[in-house]
Amino acid sequence: MAELRAVYEAIWGVQLDAANFRRSLVGEDGWVIPTGRTARPGPGGGRPAELYRAGRTWQHAAPIHRLQRNR
Repeated sequence: MAELRAVYEAIWGVQLDAANFRRSLVGEDGWVIPTGRTARPGPGGGRPAELYRAGRTWQHAAPIHRLQRNR
């Protein structure tokens, strides 16, 4: 999820809140599907990240749309 968030941040040029980004994807059916596996823990320790795969909805639209800010 962190890697996908980094892609959105790089393209949009903004920093996204990690919890809200995850909630946006996991909260809607069909965007991401848990694999039941976790990533290897990094050198800093902590809880291993849950791994997901893309759901079928990705074929039809993007899960998160950039908000237009008033200038």
